[in-house]
Amino acid sequence: MKLKKLTWADDIEPHSPCYTQDGGEIPSFWIDGMTVMDILSNQEIESGDKLWAFARVKITGDTATDDHIKRLFACKCVRDTPLGDGRGVVWDLLIDERSRKAVEVSERFARGEATQDELDAAKSAALDASWSASLARNAAAAAAADASADASASASLARNAAAAASADASAAAATARSAQVQFAIEILTAETAP
Repeated sequence: MKLKKLTWADDIEPHSPCYTQDGGEIPSFWIDGMTVMDILSNQEIESGDKLWAFARVKITGDTATDDHIKRLFACKCVRDTPLGDGRGVVWDLLIDERSRKAVEVSERFARGEATQDELDAAKSAALDASWSASLARNAAAAAAADASADASASASLARNAAAAASADASAAAATARSAQVQFAIEILTAETAP
């Protein structure tokens, strides 16, 4: 499988990258003829921008192949992206079996081992799980709001803790993006090998 050679005008600009919004210039690292692998491997490009390009551009020029690669990437991100607080990976947050099953079926679908009907059923079940979790979260938020009314004296401490947590979250997000770039490179390497 061959990677598509990209041009700024045809493959990047139509997606309105922030580089050229408000009259900005095409970034100096850009060379027409780059592939997605070139973008992912370029040390001058920030991880977030690499992932933005990976998600938006045509990787091979074949829609079915691109969907296959991006589906495998999404599943890999769920399974292996590290959480910033050291609790493990995103997969560990999927406590409802329906959500995990949706990821598993999506991987099987990408490999041609599951049908569209199986994928649709898994997606529907995962949406039901999400709805259930949302209801539980709303109930917890209401209870927390009631409790916080009694704890307003602690607001200053909470603000300071939130500021520290924000810095930690930024570092964790950068680590996660770097890991995801590596996932994309691994999948592209495996899927485009002769």
